[in-house]
Amino acid sequence: MNTEVKISSKMKKEILDFLKDFGYKSEKEFIKDAILHRILELKKFDFLMRTEKIKKAMRKKGITEKEILRDFERFRRTVE
Repeated sequence: MNTEVKISSKMKKEILDFLKDFGYKSEKEFIKDAILHRILELKKFDFLMRTEKIKKAMRKKGITEKEILRDFERFRRTVE
């Protein structure tokens, strides 16, 4: 998939400054890296939101983290 992105001259100047400072070989490499980092941030945010929902559901049912860890440890011992 090819996508064209138009970048303002101000942003292009900032990119060029970072190219030199952080060793990027091209604008394309920098932009690709920036997009990959943003995707990672969004995945992290999504993970945190999902775990927060799980945490709330556990609290609602009266399940504690200690109980979960104790059950996990008990299970681990039976598998070994």
